[in-house]
Amino acid sequence: MIKFTFKLLNAKQKVNFYLLLVLAVIVACLELIGIFSIFPFLTVISEPEIIRKNEYLFYVYNFFDFKKDSSFIQFLGICVIILFLLRGVFAISLTALKMIFTRYFHLDLTYRLFQHYLNLEYLEFKRKKTSSASEILVNETLYVSNSITDLITLVTELILIFLIFSTLMFINWQITSFSILILIFISLFTIPITRALSEIGKKRADAQLKIYDVVTESMNIFKGIKILSAMELFNEKLLIHLKDFTKNQISHSVLGEIPKYFIEILAIIFIMTAILILNSSSSSASSWIPIISTLAISFYRLLPSLNRLISSYNQLRYNKRASTLILREFKGKTENLVNESLNFKKEINFKNISVSYGSDMILKNINFKISKGDKIALIGPSGSGKTTFLDVFMGLVKPDSGSIFIDDRELNQKGIKSWRSKIGYLPQDNYLLNSTVFENIYFGRKKDIEKINKSVKLSYLDEDPFFKIEKDNAIGELGNTLSGGQKQRLMMARLAYGDPEILILDEPTSALDSGNEQKIMDEIFNSFQNETIIVVSHRDKAISRCNKTVKINKGNLEIIENNY
Repeated sequence: MIKFTFKLLNAKQKVNFYLLLVLAVIVACLELIGIFSIFPFLTVISEPEIIRKNEYLFYVYNFFDFKKDSSFIQFLGICVIILFLLRGVFAISLTALKMIFTRYFHLDLTYRLFQHYLNLEYLEFKRKKTSSASEILVNETLYVSNSITDLITLVTELILIFLIFSTLMFINWQITSFSILILIFISLFTIPITRALSEIGKKRADAQLKIYDVVTESMNIFKGIKILSAMELFNEKLLIHLKDFTKNQISHSVLGEIPKYFIEILAIIFIMTAILILNSSSSSASSWIPIISTLAISFYRLLPSLNRLISSYNQLRYNKRASTLILREFKGKTENLVNESLNFKKEINFKNISVSYGSDMILKNINFKISKGDKIALIGPSGSGKTTFLDVFMGLVKPDSGSIFIDDRELNQKGIKSWRSKIGYLPQDNYLLNSTVFENIYFGRKKDIEKINKSVKLSYLDEDPFFKIEKDNAIGELGNTLSGGQKQRLMMARLAYGDPEILILDEPTSALDSGNEQKIMDEIFNSFQNETIIVVSHRDKAISRCNKTVKINKGNLEIIENNY
């Protein structure tokens, strides 16, 4: 449980964590001194003659040259106040530093996990549910950071409880021994609650993941839900998981409160029993009232500590599932790319490329050359392997066997980043930001107004009244304020902005009318006469200016036409 959470700390965070524990020990010691400073103070008030009987008190009395017992008592009272003020300053500092540490840990953990997702291998990411990834990034990282808070609290309270009981043993070992037995009994009582909370924590994480799944799925297919009037189906699915999550939260809250009241009841019974026993004995009240007062003050401080200790431990068990989930997420295979320069001057050579998914062979021993400046039409039925071929070409999918050579240099991890920078890719599915038209065009690259205007002209966006009026406004999530044709032209503008050496156009005109299709394809071929272009399309106009036609069918590649 604790080791799962601790594994998520980096080296610097572990050092800061230990420093917080040192501060927690200091606070616990000050807490202890503050509590047990009450005992001598009360003893001196009830029996002033003890000042001269106790060698330590008498030494302080003489050192400061007190003349009256009342002055010394006032001095002790001021010392007690100063101790509690000092403890308060350190305690507030610990609370503030603990909060700063855990919140920045949450920030760092979320950022590291997001980076990890973006660095995942393409196929590894495709196997993930985006809704689950979102839930883990937003919720589970927060639960883990809260676990760090609980861990620090757990250690702090353990130290304080140990110190208090150790000191009480010197005051009255019989009562303290009985108190420890009660503490052990309380611990045994909370074991079933702790186990139950651990199971509830697992169910909580599962319920939240399912809620995110339903919400994300319904938002992605909103249009279909409206057309098919399927609102009730998704409402019911969401309500089931919301009910599970709500029941989980109720169980967690109720079970978490039970130990608190149980501890309070036992403490009151213990204190009252001790008072009644001592009162019925032959000893005078002045001899046991300071002891009972100190015990009462100790228990007054112990009760919140015990509650926080048990609550922190239970929360750690409850949040264990979150730590497990995040550690599992970090195990995904990532790309380790080196930005080593790769030049493309002559040709791209596919040698014996084979790719399989499970037992299915998608590409079978592909051998194919692409010369610089080629205009290639890639055709074939759906599911024939065209998309996989493009994924291999762009370095997104590593082939099971074979290699790609760029001007006789093998494409590997060192050169993939440079290789991708030369490619302009227009996919079938438009990936647009909920931002302005301009930001969607330069898409994280250096902003260049001249290049943006050139891209806008090439894609004929400058002829669309919408873009003239709304160019400074957000286009909606995934461009939902745009038509299919507008999205495609905006994606073409983004492609052109990068001045690519290789253009990959996957069904580039599927959402365009025939007039715009011809205009845009002519503009692309005219603007990129010396660049290599690969067009995947089932429409003749889109591939009419290609000089080479390649067909992929059932994993086999065949050159069916050369036009030089």
